[in-house]
Parts: sequence; structure tokens; C-alpha cells
Amino acid sequence: PPRPSDEPILTRYHWGEIVGYGVVIAGTILGAFALAFTWLEMGPEQAVTVSFLTLSVARLFHVFNMRNPDSGLLRNEITRNPFVWGALVLCIALLSLAVYVTPLARVLEVTPPGVDGWLLVFGASLVPVLVGQVYLKLRSRWKDAQQPETP
Repeated sequence: PPRPSDEPILTRYHWGEIVGYGVVIAGTILGAFALAFTWLEMGPEQAVTVSFLTLSVARLFHVFNMRNPDSGLLRNEITRNPFVWGALVLCIALLSLAVYVTPLARVLEVTPPGVDGWLLVFGASLVPVLVGQVYLKLRSRWKDAQQPETP
């Protein structure tokens, strides 16, 4: 149904979700940077590239957290949309070009992260998706628990 005209577009609840997802993604980026720098022993340029790519890919993967909480985890309005998959492929290809095409890499000051760096980027980028899916599941259960039982 339509919203009341005096209701804001973003409610207090929406702002809470925005801040929550932002904190999770920011923590993931900082974690990826720390792991690249210490565990993978990358130089500062490569570690910064890993954090930049983690930010980019995590934001792309965040689309999977935008599903209806009552829909299925794997079969929902997001995963059935071919434009979402096309956009993901296109954006990841563009990110790869930015890293591996020398003039673009110079402008962006990025360096190839190597296989280990890419694995870290994609692994870390899945963390916000996993946290988001757990949140959506808990939210759906909480919503179901709040519903009065019908006879």
C-alpha cells in the first residue's frame, strides 16, 4: 500500500540497516587490508589495492542482501534477475581492467594483487553477504514470532 505522505523515505529502521551494513563492510575492508599486509606479507601498494578491490566487490555482492527477508536464500527476486548477474560480471571485468591495463592502473595507483590477493578479495567480500543473510533469516524469524497465531 502507499505510504503516508508525511512518512520519510528512509525511516529510522532503514538508517539503522544502512549503518549496520556499512560497519560490517568497513570492518571487512580493514580486515582484508590487515591480512594482506601481515598474513600475505604484501607491500603497502598491494595491500591498498586489495582493500580497494574488497570495497568494490563487497559492494557488488551486497546486492544479494537486498532480497525480501521472506524469500528463499538461493531462489529469490535478486538471483533470478539476469540483469543483476550481467551487471556483476561487467563490473568485475571493469575492475580487472582497472588493475591490469597499465594506464588505468597508474591513474588509480593500483597494482595486481596476485592470486592470493584475489582469493582474499573474493573471500572477504563474501563476509558481508553471509552476515546479511544471517540477519535476514533472524529478521524473518523475529517477524514470524511477532505475528499472532491464526486459529
